[in-house]
Parts: sequence; C-alpha cells; structure tokens
Amino acid sequence: CLDAVWRERWKERDRTPGWIEVRRRSSDDRPAIAPPSASSGTPGDEAAGRIPHPTVHSEVLFQEAQDVKRQASEAFERGEFEVHFQPEHDLATGTIVGAEALLRWRADGELQAAASFIEVVEQTGLIIEVGRWVLETACAQAVEWLDAHPMERFVVRVNLSARQLDRATLIDEVQDAL
Repeated sequence: CLDAVWRERWKERDRTPGWIEVRRRSSDDRPAIAPPSASSGTPGDEAAGRIPHPTVHSEVLFQEAQDVKRQASEAFERGEFEVHFQPEHDLATGTIVGAEALLRWRADGELQAAASFIEVVEQTGLIIEVGRWVLETACAQAVEWLDAHPMERFVVRVNLSARQLDRATLIDEVQDAL
C-alpha cells in the first residue's frame, strides 16, 4: 500500500534492495540460499533465481511510511490540514478570476511540503475523507468571496485524486459541496 513512499525514501538514501539468491545443488537438488552478492539488485536477478528480500533497512522504511500514515490521520483529526489558494489572474486585465485549492499540513507550526504527505494520504485511502473536506472548504470559501466581491466569472479549481474519481458518489459529493 505504501510502496511508492518506500521506493522514494529508498532513493533518498541511495540504496538498492538486498537479495536472496536461490540455487539448486547438483547432488541432492535441494535449494540453497546464499547471501546477497556484489551483483545483487541488478536487472535480471529475478530471472536468474534471485528473489527480492526485505532488509533491515526496508523494514525501517516501511515503519517510517506507517508513521507518516498515522501522523497524517491524527493531523487531519486535530485540524492541522489547511486549504490554501493559489490565485489565477487574467493577464489582460490583471484581475483575479479564480483560484486553485491546495492542501497543506501545518505540523508543529510549520507547513510541511506537500510531497511529504500527499502520496501517503492518497495510498492509505485517507484521501477520500480529506478530499471531501477540501472540496467543501473550497466551495464555502468561493461563496464567501463571491458574496463579498460579486463577479461575473470566478472559478475555484479543486484537484481530485484517482480514488475520488473512481467513487460512484463523487457527483453527489460535489453537488453537496456546492
């Protein structure tokens, strides 16, 4: 479930996974397990009978991903997620004609980089609840802006995840938010 986070964290540490090599002995045809060799982790290893084996390092990465998942869920419950708006301008007139809603996480008083949590929120399924909240918050803010500053045309854009787009209730959720 958190495979992409694991891979990204792995790349950040500039590591390659460990491998176990499985070979057949000629005398009794029983498999022998060999520790990773200097060529471990190279293309074709699986075809050559070597299979990926989680190392202690990968277990640490998995635990870190689980921690991010737990922290994100608790942060949402505590109200640490925020919706920020990136204004869109009409280049000809310079007026603001819309805004894009962006999810942010304020942890310990500091905004976290979206890349540090968006993928985990998506992969864990928390995106359904968080995404609905972003949609509702963005629509409510748009109504406030339009009440205070009536305009002929004003667009608020909300990014949706693939999980949200796959849901049969998406249209109802959008209508409810509007």
